[in-house]
Amino acid sequence: MALDLLILDEYFYTMKKLSLILLSILALTLVSCKKDNVNPDKPKSIEDLQISANFDWKTTQNVSVLIQGLQVPVSVSRTVYIASPEGQEFYKGMQAINANMTYNLVVPAYLREVKVSFGTISKTLPIRNGIVAFDYIPDLPQTDN
Repeated sequence: MALDLLILDEYFYTMKKLSLILLSILALTLVSCKKDNVNPDKPKSIEDLQISANFDWKTTQNVSVLIQGLQVPVSVSRTVYIASPEGQEFYKGMQAINANMTYNLVVPAYLREVKVSFGTISKTLPIRNGIVAFDYIPDLPQTDN
């Protein structure tokens, strides 16, 4: 009987120690989950915001579309379309194929290319330094022949 009490006493002592260890681990885990204060200088109102001096507030950009005329013996005129790649139209008008033209447009600032179409000729061209250059020569597929 004394042996049974000794074994039972040791069992409770071991369980008490194990419970204390698990409780300590749980407490450390909960304490370490505290959210860090990433931005202690968070502005209290809109007037407190600091904006960089070189931030561009414009939502549009000026783009010049230069059309290089093609010298042909016959006068050909078609409708020229200038649009975003998604189809938002910026300009539509008649254009003679042999005339050099410049169209100054205001387009969204996020745009990096425009689509220019003349009859069956259609090209998506990049905007580089506010300029898009279009010619009537079709892009041919690259081949190794």
